[in-house]
Amino acid sequence: MVIKFQLVIMIFFCSLLSCSLDPVLIEPETLGDYYVFCTLTPRLEYQTVRLGKTVPESDPVDIDDATVFMMHNSRKFPFVSIGNGLYRNLQNKFTIHAGQEYLLEITLRNGYKIAASTVIPDSFKILSPAMGDTLHYFFSRSMDTLDVPKIKWERPARALYFSIIPELDDQTDLVGHTVNTFNCEVFFPDIVPKNYSPNEIIYFSDSINTSARLVILAHDSTDIFTYTGHRWLMNYSWLDITHEQFINYFLKESTVHNSNISGAIGRFNGISITKVDVLLKVHIDWD
Repeated sequence: MVIKFQLVIMIFFCSLLSCSLDPVLIEPETLGDYYVFCTLTPRLEYQTVRLGKTVPESDPVDIDDATVFMMHNSRKFPFVSIGNGLYRNLQNKFTIHAGQEYLLEITLRNGYKIAASTVIPDSFKILSPAMGDTLHYFFSRSMDTLDVPKIKWERPARALYFSIIPELDDQTDLVGHTVNTFNCEVFFPDIVPKNYSPNEIIYFSDSINTSARLVILAHDSTDIFTYTGHRWLMNYSWLDITHEQFINYFLKESTVHNSNISGAIGRFNGISITKVDVLLKVHIDWD
């Protein structure tokens, strides 16, 4: 009887051991983090939310079947899926106001909830130059700057970072570069001839007169995309960001748990915009 009992015990423990050696299969899609990205941008007809989930050792998965709402001043605006993990407020337009709070509420199909909030930086003024001022910009063939005017502006509440974008007349042979800074005073952004190469002889007149618009964006986050051009920026859309750009920058470099997002990684922020129109006289020394 004792031998039979011991045999039963041994069989029982052997069965437990064999079960513990069986591999546990976990679907990669069940791992990873939910992510949400949205930059509330004035001047846009529609705002865009990007939603998905990271998958270890694989591309992220877009989520197109969630319920997404944006709240402002007790009003609720639905966002509808347009595919590729993107949602837009196609049914109701609303304006992004400086200094005001916006809430984001997302419910996934499995009942999981994501919430976020942000307050847009306050409105602000450019201190110099003034509207209609004439600015003189000097540079030589070697692009060694000789004399460049400065730009100064107020620091609005909740602004952490700034982008200064020179919008030049499309008819000129010049192009301006965007400057990103933490400060409220910078030199005028670099201006170079279009398709400029230091090794090529390019003939221009001694000076070029053109109209210019200085656009300053105040961000409530320091984690922003490096904008490649002002035209792309002013028509800002998640559709303009390639899948490769999104994976390489937003998911690999921006996977931080922001305090204003609950239940996901990513970014929910906004910008405030101001501008000034000036006349720009560019002096070129080719000697």
